[in-house]
Amino acid sequence: MLKKYLGCIKTVYNDKIRKHIKPVTKYSVVNLLLLALLVNFIVECFSRSSVIKAVVFACTKPHIFLYGVLIIAMTMSFGLVIRRRYFWYLLVSSLWLAGGITNYVILSARVTPFTFTDIVLLGDALAVWHLYYSKAKMFMMVTGVVLAIIAIIVCWFLLPKYKGKLNRLTGAITAAVFTILVYGVTSLYLNFGVVKSSFANIANAYKNYGFTYCFSGSVINRGVRKPKGYSSEIIQQIKDGIVANDDNNKQEEKDYPNIIFVQLESFFNPNNLKGTTFTENPVPYFEYLYENYPHGYLSVPSFGAGTANTEVEVIIGMNIDDFGTGEYPYKTIFNKQVCESTAFDLRELGYTAHAIHNNTAGFYSRHQVFANLGFNTFTSVEFMTKFDTTPLGWAKDSCLIQAITDCMDYSDGVDYIYTISVQGHGSYPNDYTEEDYVANNMHIRVSDFADEENTGSFTYYVNQISEMDQFVRNLVTELDKRDEKTMVVFYGDHLPTFDLDDDDLKEASVYETQYVVWNNFDLPMVEKDLQAYQLTAHVLDMVGISQGTLIEYHQAYSESKDYLKNLKQLEYDMLYGGHYVYDGEVPFEKTDIKYGVRDIVVKGVTFTNDETWVIGDNFTKYSKVLINNKEYETEYVSDFLIKVKDYNLVEGDVVKILQRNGTISFYETNEVVY
Repeated sequence: MLKKYLGCIKTVYNDKIRKHIKPVTKYSVVNLLLLALLVNFIVECFSRSSVIKAVVFACTKPHIFLYGVLIIAMTMSFGLVIRRRYFWYLLVSSLWLAGGITNYVILSARVTPFTFTDIVLLGDALAVWHLYYSKAKMFMMVTGVVLAIIAIIVCWFLLPKYKGKLNRLTGAITAAVFTILVYGVTSLYLNFGVVKSSFANIANAYKNYGFTYCFSGSVINRGVRKPKGYSSEIIQQIKDGIVANDDNNKQEEKDYPNIIFVQLESFFNPNNLKGTTFTENPVPYFEYLYENYPHGYLSVPSFGAGTANTEVEVIIGMNIDDFGTGEYPYKTIFNKQVCESTAFDLRELGYTAHAIHNNTAGFYSRHQVFANLGFNTFTSVEFMTKFDTTPLGWAKDSCLIQAITDCMDYSDGVDYIYTISVQGHGSYPNDYTEEDYVANNMHIRVSDFADEENTGSFTYYVNQISEMDQFVRNLVTELDKRDEKTMVVFYGDHLPTFDLDDDDLKEASVYETQYVVWNNFDLPMVEKDLQAYQLTAHVLDMVGISQGTLIEYHQAYSESKDYLKNLKQLEYDMLYGGHYVYDGEVPFEKTDIKYGVRDIVVKGVTFTNDETWVIGDNFTKYSKVLINNKEYETEYVSDFLIKVKDYNLVEGDVVKILQRNGTISFYETNEVVY
């Protein structure tokens, strides 16, 4: 039936439409360029959410706009060597248009444009997209994608093959010429500074250089490129300078403190906004800490998103600007390769390294990354027995207090704890009524917000960070009770996803958050603004720790004129080069990471009132019951009790717990025989 239907359409197509296609085949290259021009213009319309802005871009920066046309034409030109060239043009055009449309959709939920890394992160994105879009919008998006795929498949059968003389050599030469032109223009533009290969502000880069160039760069430009002059000699020179500085500054201090980092999701001080007023101060305790403890502004690598990239800079000390366009190294290199980090470095001083995150372990592949970065334990939400959630379903940060103190109790010595919060995560609902605010105990109201149409969303956000401020207060109170020398570094990973720019702020920029170093041993008050990749080195320097390649480098070279250039040399050498800084052999190995510091234990199993019950310790909502190695549906009752549905125990049944979330299985517990 379908074949007959397609045959009828094809007949009509051949009779009515094909005769109009035939004349254009005579000037294939010209038509290819015209098609590329049209596609690039439509893509820019979507990417800029405006036809007028796309026209302004094309007219004010024609050399950039036509460069984008040339890139698209190059991708189309490979169709000149095949007979199904019309289908190839359609397919390539559809992919570029899909990129522009996707960028439009993504920018409606965040301020960071669509890059190739978003495709790599598709699994993570699908896990949380229901928090950003309504069911109706999700249905429309899925339907649109399905219809587009069906349309392309239909066009495979409908579009005619090229009937003229097919000279594959000429077509290949033409495609090669387009490729050489793109390479030549790119090199010329880069050398003269017309475009850049890396962007400190990716959102502005897309506006300045267009979607086509920037997205293409995100596909090709991956990892840290080999720096000019890279050699064993230059690495040895840098290394000698580090060693000399280390010898000059070595301290005999052995009474090291617990070092805790708390990365607060989307946290910043809203009192820094011009004109915006609040019925009460959302962050009074953070302001108190900022006034009374070491502090400063922190330049972070992203705005509105990109939590994992702030982690890279703080945990490892590498500069995200040296990686590819829009790249998330957690998904491209660190989930596969071991890398020196603060966790590895502090181990040499007797520290136990813990990672904590009140979100799923698989997000940004952290369950793989943290083992490659040397953490001994990782407590994710799958191993948290009790936590409240926001109206959107994110775990509230209050549960992190127990997780942090559990880690401190777990080890006998000093601890390095890296904590990643999630409560402030978007997106933020804009349709809350006063009843909704009251029902969710949101007591702060906002007036005169710069992004006026999103005042409701900002009100929701402000109430969440007010609770985060209370979490900070409660954590400090709890740690202050303990007889342990401790310092805690609080900072925001990036500003929230709102349409803000530097002019909306009283000071700093949208790429700067604040940090503060609470401590219970009277560190001197120091105010210093930092890059995120300098934060750990600065904090460790305050307590006399100079341990690790990049930590020592930042401490020794931060004022050097070749600081950033040599930092890139080290980054390349550590990840992709000859590992000369380690004398050719990386001395670090992936850790056998322990998930959660509280052991999940099955103590017994019973069959009571025709129901099966599993009894134990530290069960969570992600604890699955296996009976004779088969998983059964369960009901989580508490951290010590799980009910197994629709199963009657018989003597000899072997029962255990599988700790799992989706496709990620962490481990199986001990077995109990009924």
